[in-house]
Amino acid sequence: MAAIPPPGKIITFYSYKGGTGRSMALANVGYLLAETLPQGSRGVLMIDWDLEAPGLHRYFEDSLKKAAQTAQRSGIRSLALQPGLIDFFESADSGYGKEDSEKSRAQALASFPAHVLATDFDHLHILKAGRFDDDYPERIRKFDWERFHGRDPGFFREFRNFLMERYDYVLIDSRTGLTDTSGICVRQMPEKLVLVFVPNNQNIDGVLDVARRVRRFRIGSSDLRPLVSFPLASRIDGTNERLRVTWRNGGKLDDEEIPGYQKVFEDLFEELYELDECDLSAYFDATQIKHDSDYAYGEKIAARRGTTDRLSLGYAFANFTRRLTTLSVPWEPLPEEQEIEAAKKRELAASVREEKATSKVRLLSVISVVIALLGLIVGLLSLRGYGKSQAQAVLAAARATSDPLEQALLLMEFEDSSVSAGGVELARQVASTHIPMLVLRGHTDSVLGVAFSPDGSRIATASADRTARIWNADGTGEPLVLRGHSDPFKTVAWSPLNSDLLVASDFEVQLWDSQSGRSIGTVLSEGEGSEKQRVITTTFNPNGQILIVDHSALHILGVNVAMRIVQFPYSILNARFGWSGRLLATSSPEGTSVWNLDRGVRLSVQLPDKLPAESLVFSPDGRYLITATKDATNLWSLSQGKSLLASYATRDSGRGGAFEAMKFSPDGRLLALPSSDGTTRVHGTSPPNFLGQTIAFLRGHAGAVRSVAFSPDGKLLATASDDKTVRLWNLAQPKPNPDLDWNGLLKYLRAKTKVCLTDEQRSRLLSEAPKEAYEKYAACEQRYGRKAPPRTPSSTLTPYI
Repeated sequence: MAAIPPPGKIITFYSYKGGTGRSMALANVGYLLAETLPQGSRGVLMIDWDLEAPGLHRYFEDSLKKAAQTAQRSGIRSLALQPGLIDFFESADSGYGKEDSEKSRAQALASFPAHVLATDFDHLHILKAGRFDDDYPERIRKFDWERFHGRDPGFFREFRNFLMERYDYVLIDSRTGLTDTSGICVRQMPEKLVLVFVPNNQNIDGVLDVARRVRRFRIGSSDLRPLVSFPLASRIDGTNERLRVTWRNGGKLDDEEIPGYQKVFEDLFEELYELDECDLSAYFDATQIKHDSDYAYGEKIAARRGTTDRLSLGYAFANFTRRLTTLSVPWEPLPEEQEIEAAKKRELAASVREEKATSKVRLLSVISVVIALLGLIVGLLSLRGYGKSQAQAVLAAARATSDPLEQALLLMEFEDSSVSAGGVELARQVASTHIPMLVLRGHTDSVLGVAFSPDGSRIATASADRTARIWNADGTGEPLVLRGHSDPFKTVAWSPLNSDLLVASDFEVQLWDSQSGRSIGTVLSEGEGSEKQRVITTTFNPNGQILIVDHSALHILGVNVAMRIVQFPYSILNARFGWSGRLLATSSPEGTSVWNLDRGVRLSVQLPDKLPAESLVFSPDGRYLITATKDATNLWSLSQGKSLLASYATRDSGRGGAFEAMKFSPDGRLLALPSSDGTTRVHGTSPPNFLGQTIAFLRGHAGAVRSVAFSPDGKLLATASDDKTVRLWNLAQPKPNPDLDWNGLLKYLRAKTKVCLTDEQRSRLLSEAPKEAYEKYAACEQRYGRKAPPRTPSSTLTPYI
């Protein structure tokens, strides 16, 4: 089996003004990344997209000897005349009009490798700005980027997919300011944006404005990749400590109030990502690039002189490179920083305990010490208001239940004091198990559909109880309930353009305003009696049009546009949209077909497999399709025609059939496979095996998992079940330190979940009286900003889910 290589990363380096050392930073990061890649890697590509002031290639002039020899053999007199980026786009532009856009685009991308130069360093490549002849200034001035984009709006999307397939890392040196080319570089191409600035107001204000613009753009676009900014403070002069500290941390300088660039970036990230707090102290401690006069002249790569000297530029660039490529966001600590922080806390706790013990020895007599120790022994086994026997009963209940969440919640009933070794061992086991961070309760029947909003702040659910609900993803507040339908809701989809929510039952599709909960109206009703056609699936495309598939046709609806109906040549049994609504896979008695909806509706691929697929799912980039039949789960490459890459005899243990609600993470690196036994397995899709590594095994639902959804950043997974609940799992939760003591384990568990034991669970597991159980349940929900559902006094065993 040919394994799917993980997509490469595209990182843009941007500065609002020139003179920040942006190109030098990119050159050093590129060199360091290439050094760390193993043999057989796809390598690093550096692109000089600063066409008006090109210069990235000058950092590698002494490392392009092989490229110069190759150019000479091709008749190119010097590397200066080697074609580059602008030549590639000129060639691509000239191809339009002669062929259709897809064929022109394919021909252009096929010519791209001829413009790339290999450096003498392994795995390191560079794309110059262009051929530096006498006409170069005029050519870049005349090139119309807006017209080029208008000819083929999908070109840059396909270009970045092409680059991500060919390279492990693509580093783009962007034009400064707010221009057409800088907009392409910072908004459309990257998933990480390095904001290079020097400490002055125009530089800082400029990159802050760009960070806000790109965040708004990405949230409103069909590109599901995350886009995170990494600030890089550059040319920091260490000779004047007062200036350096004030410009970083804030203060007054000559009657001018300096806010401090660390504080303004912390405020920016709290605003853009809705963080409770953001601390960039460790990040800026490690990544500030100091001014070094030795590198003020010429173009030199500091990392080539070594990266171990803490006072060198090479060391700072190595620190920044590691954080840029290891962390998903700049405010996260590195793994070793987490360990250091945990060690500091353990030392502080030990010091406090030692000081308290010493004070007791000085103040108490021998007899009082003995009494205190006896009291402590009782306390070690204490629970909130419980004695030793009840503490043992709670531990026994935690061991007896099979749900890791119930085990965690029972352990969290204990006070922050030591328990027996058996309790610590159980807590350590539970802490290393995946437990949900939230459980959304309120539906009164199976939850059949779940979807995150485009910004990840809300979750929509569809249920057989004939309601849809909209929840805050942080678990606070009450859900917005959408009512007024006669049939069970089964699917939900969010509009990429506004707050509209599409909700579908078997025979009707409705549109709702997700802010007010107001019904906008029925989009499609599938007739009466024998004329009814069952709705199979529905979604939005990037233009906000509504796409609906029933058993015989594809319906396309848009604002102020008449409905288009495209009849299928055969009856449809199952269907799934992909690539943000641009592709459609359908399953029929004739097999599986893939339709391209990007411009019209046309059959793209007919798979040779003739078995009807019970489940279908596209990879986010649309290059792969997974089909699950009653016999096997198959992986198909659509970019290579219709080749079968892998087949797995993977069965749903609950039904003996295939997985019905598979879902890729937005970056394509994870695949969630839910089952009717209430479990969900999350697999990595990286080499060496497509489904060879289980990233997470999620269990605890008391019914079949009907639908799953990843958050836009891929860190959260929602699972919807027949047990009437939705569980929200944090796949990015760091693993607990194996050396955590009892107090540390309790703190870890409380940070890991915001779920409460329901009154039914408290009565069943803790044998509490109904009234007491409900009061404790309601108090816990209130602590998390939620309201417990009303108590049903007729039965203490009615689960409130």
